Amino acid sequence: MCRLPFLFTQKVSAWAAISVKGVYLQFFEGTVTGESYKELLENNFFPYAKKRGLVNRFYFMQDGATPHRTRDVFESIHKVYGNRVIGLGYPKFAYGGLEWPPYSPDSNPCKFFLWGYLKDKCYAKQPKNIEELENSIRKCIRNISVVMLHNVFQSFRKRLQFCVDSDGQHFENIYH
Repeated sequence: MCRLPFLFTQKVSAWAAISVKGVYLQFFEGTVTGESYKELLENNFFPYAKKRGLVNRFYFMQDGATPHRTRDVFESIHKVYGNRVIGLGYPKFAYGGLEWPPYSPDSNPCKFFLWGYLKDKCYAKQPKNIEELENSIRKCIRNISVVMLHNVFQSFRKRLQFCVDSDGQHFENIYH
């Protein structure tokens, strides 16, 4: 899950998934727990992913946030994606999948592209409240073109190759 910090006393969190087919975004309030994350996946994202063909040939990638690594969350993800998962601790749970590379936080497209893009575009409009900010974020996401997504995933492939070439060690200094 990726969270976007906002500069207001009110708070809202956002969870996003990105693929070559587009961006999925879900706003929510409150603290993320394993249970609330599982509900978000099961009630919102998984039906969306299945409807748009984002399951069978796709990998599910998530960072190592504690709520993402509960047994219930792993079981839920495993039912949909099987061993096509990249996540901290997932291989120990499922005896398959891929461990999150410990020195490669910037290999996640949400982190190296989406959140920075949204901050640059959405804060430039100086939203005055949470509703304006959410609407601005939705509009910015609708404006992400197929060409932009193609470029993001070309960069993603290169980042993965750098990770492999560096035996999982830091690679950002040679990538940029």
